[in-house]
Amino acid sequence: MVGVSVAILASGFGTLVGLVAGYRGGFVDAALMRITDTLLALPSLMVLILLARILGGSVLDVVLVLSLLGWMPLARISRAKVLALREHDYIAAARALGSGTPRILFRHLLPNLVGEITVAVSLAVAAAILAESVLSFLGLGVSPVHGATWGNMLGGNEGLMTTAPWLVWAPGLAIVITVLSVDFVGDGLRDAFDVKAEVRHQTPVDPHV
Repeated sequence: MVGVSVAILASGFGTLVGLVAGYRGGFVDAALMRITDTLLALPSLMVLILLARILGGSVLDVVLVLSLLGWMPLARISRAKVLALREHDYIAAARALGSGTPRILFRHLLPNLVGEITVAVSLAVAAAILAESVLSFLGLGVSPVHGATWGNMLGGNEGLMTTAPWLVWAPGLAIVITVLSVDFVGDGLRDAFDVKAEVRHQTPVDPHV
């Protein structure tokens, strides 16, 4: 639940920032990207620990913390794609027909980002699971009072490695298997969309024209 929730929230916000920055350009692009670069330059583990301490130990708190620090990569990916797409003829035609910025962003540009967004979301799920596990292992993630997670299972049972090792191996293997599975799905999606991109020869199609 944490992994999927973080991936959806972070990817949604990151895509919106990338769309606006790439399409508007100028001062808006510069301001949004400087904010993004600043957040990317921060030591992520330290910021995660600080925010986790401030917000608390519920599932919602952990989702918010991880989402706040997980949207920047997709913002840069979306911006780079939109910078190329906005120069195509169908965008100029949409402007000439009087389409507003929201319509151009969500009906003409966003459909051409589905491949990149899908791959990024699948990989963000795995990253969020690992991040939550690290925080909970350190006692800073989801509190056992609010729910059992693989991370706080590891953190609460590390002293039993010699007497009851299955209490550590079970959640540890669950984390590894889940993250590997999600990564394999992400790699498969990337390969599938790369093939489609090669077939199109980098010529985006507007499904609404």
